[in-house]
Amino acid sequence: CARLPLSGASPDRAWSPDSRWSVGSGTRAGFNRSGVWIFSPVIRGGRWLGPVRVSLEAGAGISQDGFSAGPFAAVTELFLLRTQSSAGSFVVGAQVGYEATWSGGGAAHGPRVALSLGLTTLDGAGIPRGPRHWLMMLSVPVVVAYSPGTDEPTLLVGVELFTTIGL
Repeated sequence: CARLPLSGASPDRAWSPDSRWSVGSGTRAGFNRSGVWIFSPVIRGGRWLGPVRVSLEAGAGISQDGFSAGPFAAVTELFLLRTQSSAGSFVVGAQVGYEATWSGGGAAHGPRVALSLGLTTLDGAGIPRGPRHWLMMLSVPVVVAYSPGTDEPTLLVGVELFTTIGL
């Protein structure tokens, strides 16, 4: 019989079974390749599963075509890198998900990827188990959106600024 250690003695390597809920809000500004813009306040709720956050988003705002419902999204975010300083931590994350939006121009839905950069006041072991305080993220989402009745996808690019707290 052989045993393999799955964690180390230091707190930042120790495995913890408790994952935490997170809630947050933010704004998204985006445009598609036709130049149509959209601006939406968004709320987010999710759960930390180790260094991965799984969340749902819902938003509503305005677009060049009038009222916009969405984005409505399911997102998984993996935190790839964390640096520690006396002022807090800098984190880098990658998102994948699927989202849908409706505006005066019609409905659009499709897969989403994003790169996230963030700041947090957490100490060393915080991110792998989820934040207890706050996490501010700047993300650049890219969505390949499909609209009913069209064969051509539309590329949507945006900028998001989110603040999330852990519960």
